[in-house]
Amino acid sequence: MKNIFKNFKLGSVLLYGGLLLAAVVLGFVMAYLKPPLSIAIVVTISAVALLVPILIKNPEFSLVLVGFFLPFERFPAIDLGGATVKINHILILVSFLVFVTTGIIRKKIKLRFDPIALAIVLMLFAFSFSFKEAINLQRSIEVFVFMFLMLIVYFTVTLIIQDKKTLIGVVKGVLWGALVAGLLGIYQFLGDSIGLPTSITLIKPGYDQSTFGFARVMGASQEPLYFANYIFIPLAISVLALIRGTVQELFSKRLIYLLSAILLIDFILALSRGAYLGGAVMLLIFFIVQAKLVFRIKTILPAILILIFVLIGSYLAIAKTAPDSLDKFIGHALVNDRTQGESVVSRVDAIEASWELFKEKPIFGNGLGNYGPIVQNDPSETPDVGWYIVNNEYLEILAETGLAGALTFLVVIILVFYRGIKAFALSDDPVVKTLLIAFLLAFIGILIQYASFSTLYIFHIWFLIALIGASANITFNQNVKKTD
Repeated sequence: MKNIFKNFKLGSVLLYGGLLLAAVVLGFVMAYLKPPLSIAIVVTISAVALLVPILIKNPEFSLVLVGFFLPFERFPAIDLGGATVKINHILILVSFLVFVTTGIIRKKIKLRFDPIALAIVLMLFAFSFSFKEAINLQRSIEVFVFMFLMLIVYFTVTLIIQDKKTLIGVVKGVLWGALVAGLLGIYQFLGDSIGLPTSITLIKPGYDQSTFGFARVMGASQEPLYFANYIFIPLAISVLALIRGTVQELFSKRLIYLLSAILLIDFILALSRGAYLGGAVMLLIFFIVQAKLVFRIKTILPAILILIFVLIGSYLAIAKTAPDSLDKFIGHALVNDRTQGESVVSRVDAIEASWELFKEKPIFGNGLGNYGPIVQNDPSETPDVGWYIVNNEYLEILAETGLAGALTFLVVIILVFYRGIKAFALSDDPVVKTLLIAFLLAFIGILIQYASFSTLYIFHIWFLIALIGASANITFNQNVKKTD
């Protein structure tokens, strides 16, 4: 009897137990739910059942998949109770549960002090104090749950990525996913320009040529501005890998040139003013910190060729779609509608409203996620247009969670930069140094753009924070081993 239990491995228990649970849930879903929701849930459960045994043997593979699906926000996804559950939400939860369960048994988990993780926990704790002021407590809880999931993202990534090899594997997943998403963006623009319907181009109504005479590309993201925000990550990795000479360990050199050009075109065609500002600041800092590597003939010549290709391609794409498309593009980019444009005026009004809300309850705020319910005067249920946002993350945090939430969020940001910069200075590994500076530059671009939109629990942002934390931990752990 003892031999039977000895040979009955934990992996088998998890596998067969998971399959049995999946069968029960599948039966419930098919009996009580209607398509397309039932089909989506069946496919999801089936995929998870197949994924679990793979992750038991190779948990790192899950993060490669997460990196690949990083830009896929709209599909594959499931809408449940007004919230969108994305494929990466499922992947990260399954990865976390499997890794923690098997890791504890196999003693593979190495818990070390991580100040970024502690700061995120404190931030969530500070956010919870705003609940007592919320007029829509359900909305506060929903946002808090998604923010707690971002904490799980950080823990999962930093627990699984324990060495350079795993980090490189995850980055390769990110770059392959970026190539697919980048090509999708080009397809959307071209498809829309020849009159394909939005059901085929996968562009949301309002972002097609009906507004500017050309499509604002959005890939698989919820909006063009989110797509442009995501592009900071793979673009920074690609450019830094090229100029620092570490590309051969991360990706094909030819493909990374192609990827850089495609992402730059998509970035321009997304037409996000906040992203343009973030990109400008990011570029300026890039020139400052990498001046010795940038201003070389072997760097300047390829860069000029890529920029010429990108600018000419973008110009021809926009100018040829409609007679006034280029004028509209330039006018929107330069904010010529700042005195009467609906998007600009509504943002100014939202900024003023958020500041007034902050002044009313400056310590703990008016309730996490409650800016929309307050200004829309209907806290009971989600409106058809969705909840309004401030379109400035910093002011929204102040209005909703007060100084308590804003200061702890600031601590998270400071620690991310402190750990990343310190690790960059200590590391003697060229690949890890390349990735650290790429991640930090991308984070700068994202933080600048955060002044023009406000959704805190965006998956790719917290995944990036986790990559910075994991890269820093690898460096610090290596230095500890050297001194032992």
